[in-house]
Amino acid sequence: MILRIQRSQIRKKYETQQTIQALQFLSIRNQMDPHFTFNILNAIGAMTLQNKPTESYNMLMKYSKLLRNTLNSSDKLLVTIEEEISFVTNYLELQKIRFHDNLNYTLTIDPDVDPATIVPKMVIHTYVENSIKHGVACLKKDGLIEINITAEQSHLRITITDNGIGRKEAAHNGTESGKGHQIMHQFYALLNEANGVKITEQILDLVDDEGMPAGTEVVILVPGGLGMK
Repeated sequence: MILRIQRSQIRKKYETQQTIQALQFLSIRNQMDPHFTFNILNAIGAMTLQNKPTESYNMLMKYSKLLRNTLNSSDKLLVTIEEEISFVTNYLELQKIRFHDNLNYTLTIDPDVDPATIVPKMVIHTYVENSIKHGVACLKKDGLIEINITAEQSHLRITITDNGIGRKEAAHNGTESGKGHQIMHQFYALLNEANGVKITEQILDLVDDEGMPAGTEVVILVPGGLGMK
């Protein structure tokens, strides 16, 4: 019986390690999406041809920092909230340049939030990416993404709100959700099992005064003390 239990524990540990390695690989692929990379390089090339050396250099440096952050966290499923914010900020700045300032964002962080708080990797980036791809990019102008991070008792509340076309219209256009969202659900399942506490996600469809779609809001609650056993 003891041997069977030991073999079962070894097998489970091995399967968990395999899952972690697969998620690490998928997270790198999602962060360095080829389509996004090509768009950034094309934008840098266009600025160079337009004789805008300062703008092209700044964009190249932001993209370089994004790559460095990705490589530095390539073996992680967990990062600090400070690291996640740094990555997302660079990503949004690059997207603002791409969309010629038709995309704007706000980032509000509660003073009580500890920068060293551990969160799942891509916990903000994934939803911001979805907001751009499947929401505000379809507006063509005046796109807005609002990120709010607050500390609430035993957990961290992360809220991402956009004024995009909404999930129903995105589904009609065939652009709803994405691979990143699926990866996050796998992250959550793995971390929930390892920690015995749940990371929760709530997605709300926003409407205006006339009941028309007015964007999407995502609320993620991340419990404190996350780790991988």
